[in-house]
Amino acid sequence: KVVPPDIARHLSPLAVAVWFMDDGASDFAGVTFQTHSFRLNEVRLLADSLRSSLGVIANLRRNKGAWILYVGASQLPRFRDLVSRYILPDLSYKLVARSATPYRKTSISSSVGSPGHTTSERTYGPNINEQASLGRK
Repeated sequence: KVVPPDIARHLSPLAVAVWFMDDGASDFAGVTFQTHSFRLNEVRLLADSLRSSLGVIANLRRNKGAWILYVGASQLPRFRDLVSRYILPDLSYKLVARSATPYRKTSISSSVGSPGHTTSERTYGPNINEQASLGRK
């Protein structure tokens, strides 16, 4: 994979939405583009192109030994406004930052009634359907 030097002229809201549905992910406070296969200069070019073409500020972040693009919380509303109409309903959960999703306590038990029975409470995020409904307007 190689990022063409003129990528900025190809980054319409529809093109970015398709790219995001494929390589995007929700993150703690924003969203990311998983650009692990590109060189640093290409990821910088993608960030500059998002800014110049769509006015979306994306920062570079180190991840698993490579560079990814991070669209932070302050840019997320603008990003959503640009791409949400093109995002398929089953993938709209990707537009919801993980910190924006409510969490619930769930009890997990094993071998109820057996010797050594334990019950623990853990916090789990909402399922995909709940996340998708949070991302829809």
